[in-house]
Amino acid sequence: AKLEEYWSLVDEVDYQIEFVDGEIFSFMSEASYSHESLIITLGIQFGLYFHAFPEYTVLGSSLKIQPPDINKSFNADLSVVRGKPEWREVLVGRQRRKGLSNPEIIVEIFSDSTRNYDQTTKLTAYQTMLSLRHVLFVEQHAPFARVVSRSEDSESWGARDYFSENDRVQLGDFSFRLGDVYRNLPA
Repeated sequence: AKLEEYWSLVDEVDYQIEFVDGEIFSFMSEASYSHESLIITLGIQFGLYFHAFPEYTVLGSSLKIQPPDINKSFNADLSVVRGKPEWREVLVGRQRRKGLSNPEIIVEIFSDSTRNYDQTTKLTAYQTMLSLRHVLFVEQHAPFARVVSRSEDSESWGARDYFSENDRVQLGDFSFRLGDVYRNLPA
């Protein structure tokens, strides 16, 4: 598929599609109850914390995330931007399309079909974004979170996993109790 084909489909389809090196990925299945509950619960946690800092904005999944490689375009479940949003424009035929190019935090909720894709293809592309400090991965069926963070010197990335409901998931100065995110999910 060509970049032009991808961007024309973005406007036509009513589900999310992503573009990676000439291939269009679609996740057409309906989101699960757990997935949607986790997004809202995390959105509330992030929103309450970052509301105290007017330089931050918490965003939902409909906004395109555009890494430096224009042959990749993604939708994250949540993202956080510090300062003014910056856009990376892509010329598609005669039309300019844009995606957010400066998230500081990205959140992805795992599903059975996206777990590997999220932690490989998407993570590798996300890590090329110089503004990005943390990527939070959350399992939707059992308490588990993985935070992949850029080191202070920006030279490397490290990962930390959280399994216990009493664990405090840490993303820079922001943290939340893992159990608080899962409390309303069905057993």
